[in-house]
Amino acid sequence: MTDKNFSFLQNCKNAIITGASSGIGLEYAKQLAARKINLILLARRKDRLEEICQELSNHYDISVTYISVDLSKIDEVQKVCQEILKISPVDILINCAGFATLGELSSVSFETHSQMITLHINTVVALCHSIIPKMQEQNRGIIINVASIGAFIPTRGNSVYSATKAFLITFSENINLELERTNIIVQAICPGFTKTEFHQVGHFSNFDSSIIPRKLWMSVTDVVSTSLAKLKKNKVIVIPGLKNRLFVRFYQSFIIQTFIKSQRKKALKKSLNSIR
Repeated sequence: MTDKNFSFLQNCKNAIITGASSGIGLEYAKQLAARKINLILLARRKDRLEEICQELSNHYDISVTYISVDLSKIDEVQKVCQEILKISPVDILINCAGFATLGELSSVSFETHSQMITLHINTVVALCHSIIPKMQEQNRGIIINVASIGAFIPTRGNSVYSATKAFLITFSENINLELERTNIIVQAICPGFTKTEFHQVGHFSNFDSSIIPRKLWMSVTDVVSTSLAKLKKNKVIVIPGLKNRLFVRFYQSFIIQTFIKSQRKKALKKSLNSIR
């Protein structure tokens, strides 16, 4: 396996970030801008993108441009892929765009599920498919796919969200294997509860975040700082925050998994008895 050298992070020229108008995506933009890396920001809100571009370019004296696009629509994704092929070099790709829903599978429209699958899976694959050959030519690059600890811990009402995030982890692991003889780094960052607009808009507009203990929340600054710091260790799966890592380990432990299986058996038995 190639001993990948991360010193080129300081020499990166251009970064593409999806979902860059708020939350984790915006924080990546700020922290990369502070490193004097030019940015190409992708999101839907044109007015917000214009505001961010002006703010970051003025403050850090870098080039910040944007593409206003709905990445949940595959035809728009294809157009974006054509546009980014014109950018050279592409040193960093951060796939951050995403959303979640509240409610069990059948209570959410299929159209919404389909948009989520397109955004979390098809868009990420399409962008990686376009950009990886460019990174291979220059023999350097960083790809960060924003997943979630929800990929490790199934919960009611998150069936499609958790599944798409699990895909991102497996996808990241596999393309990392394909690129192990190159100087291209792949990371799947898996945040837990993070203080962003994520839990304040869309399906979560009526969500009461106070039901989640304050100690379980992480700041967006800490999540992104951890992600960038862990690049030095060439670790594919990164779970920021000790509490999040312990929570995932606890859930995956033999005792907890045995207990879950026993509860499922009891529930199945009860269901079968009710049918008879």
